[in-house]
Amino acid sequence: MYHINVEKRDLLQKYLIKHNIDAKVHYPVPIHLQKAARYLKYKKGDFPIAEEMASTSLSLPVHEFISHKHVKYMANVIDNFYSKY
Repeated sequence: MYHINVEKRDLLQKYLIKHNIDAKVHYPVPIHLQKAARYLKYKKGDFPIAEEMASTSLSLPVHEFISHKHVKYMANVIDNFYSKY
C-alpha cells in the first residue's frame, strides 16, 4: 500500500475511482476508537494526530507491475482534482 494524506479525502477517492484508479481507505478508524479498544476508555480527541491521520489517509495502488505511465496518470488525475476543488 502507498498511503497519502490529503484534504477532501472522500471526494478525492470518488474522483480517483471514477477515473479507474483503485484508491482505498484502509484504516478509517484510529485504533483507540475501535471496538476492541473500548475497555481502555479513550474518547475522540484523546489522540488528535492519530484521528487526523485516519481521516485524511488514502491508499493508492502500488505493485511490482505498475508502470511509470500509470504512476504519471495517477499524479495527473490527483493534480486535476485539486485544481478543480
